[in-house]
Amino acid sequence: MKYTLTFLLLIVFSFGMEAQSGLAKIEYAEAETDYQAGNYSESLAHLETVKELLGSTNAKVMYLEILNRNAFTYREGERLLNRLTFIQKKIKDSETGYPSKAQLAELEELKKQTEEHIGSGKKSYPLNVEYLDNVTVLNLLTDTYLKTFETKVPLDKLTEVYSIHKKIKDSAINIDAFITAYNLLEAGKTGEALPILKSICSFGNPLACERYEDLNFIYEKSSKHAAVLKKLRSEMVFVKGGSFNMGGEVPRTKKDLQPLPIHTVTVDDFYIGMYEVTKTQWLAITKNMTTDSSSDYAQRSVSRDWALEFIEELNTLTGLKYRLPTEAEWEYAARGGNMSNGYAYAGSNTIDEVANYKKNTVPETTKGSLKPNELGLYDLSGGLWEWCSDVYDADYYANSEATNPQGPEASGYGTHYVLRGGSNSSSDYECLVYNRYHAQSTVPAPVYGFRLALDAN
Repeated sequence: MKYTLTFLLLIVFSFGMEAQSGLAKIEYAEAETDYQAGNYSESLAHLETVKELLGSTNAKVMYLEILNRNAFTYREGERLLNRLTFIQKKIKDSETGYPSKAQLAELEELKKQTEEHIGSGKKSYPLNVEYLDNVTVLNLLTDTYLKTFETKVPLDKLTEVYSIHKKIKDSAINIDAFITAYNLLEAGKTGEALPILKSICSFGNPLACERYEDLNFIYEKSSKHAAVLKKLRSEMVFVKGGSFNMGGEVPRTKKDLQPLPIHTVTVDDFYIGMYEVTKTQWLAITKNMTTDSSSDYAQRSVSRDWALEFIEELNTLTGLKYRLPTEAEWEYAARGGNMSNGYAYAGSNTIDEVANYKKNTVPETTKGSLKPNELGLYDLSGGLWEWCSDVYDADYYANSEATNPQGPEASGYGTHYVLRGGSNSSSDYECLVYNRYHAQSTVPAPVYGFRLALDAN
């Protein structure tokens, strides 16, 4: 009886082992199928079940796990990089060279997916804790496989795993410190993360070196970008509100286009740009580029629509409410505000002192190279025609509001808006502080630019 019971227990145990082995084979087959289909996470889950059923692992299971983790590490980064490259090429080949709102949205989504993609055209990995943990496991797996099965597996598999190990082992150097640096990056503490990455790089971790180089470039670029925004705000000049006589008679201008009648207007306090928006500022906002150019010129060839897009992005970045000046604000500031000396041009009765115009022209002038007006504002006469917020109507002055006029709601000129100040191709009379001009909002003529305004509050 005793032996019979023992025999029966052995049969049951043996049957259980065989059943367990059979289930492991099913799970392994599914793991292989998922791996072939590129479903690496699912394949790894099946392999975990195999190890649980067997109570251990073996060369066959470990080999497939290595292949899965290796593919998982590199495939996603390559897919995202290819997509980023495709979108960037579409933007570059577009008529404007600027991304659409849809493209901006997709770029932002890809940025989220890749946790601030690294690589800049080199190797590209979606850096996150999951990736870094996978590097650790893959390094341990390949090392264990090579030491345990070196004489027990076919040479081709041994060579493949050895190749993966060589590729991954350096990336596992100081991986715990790498994860610390990553967590600092997640917390927005880039300045604290950079020296850690630099240290890991010095020990020979290529991934840390790539990450450090790219992040350091971005960090320095971001610092420059922030400096551009800060400087732009610092160059907004406060203008104390007041009343003035707006308009005047312009020589050699048709009677129906004269800025008449002269009428008294009152404007509230506001801020206006000391200079026209410059190329440095334009590139920083529209293309997220910074320049170290020692010369800073006004950004030309800007349509009113583009100016508004610039302002919208600027407001998103700063949380402020920049805008174009109204025509009344522009003229009040050009005349010198409540400090006005009654000059014909912005800062002088002698145009050559204050304006880059037809008889005193150079292709581009560095900002602040000519004399400012009474408020310390530059280039309101000459240089570039400057967009205002107002719709243009030749007859508007006869019906203008007396306080903070905003321009007509519509006019017979369609989508034409006011331009002021004259340009480097203008005659002297076109640069008078009260002269008016107009153009369609979509036209980016080479002599069109703009300056910013802000409400005083």
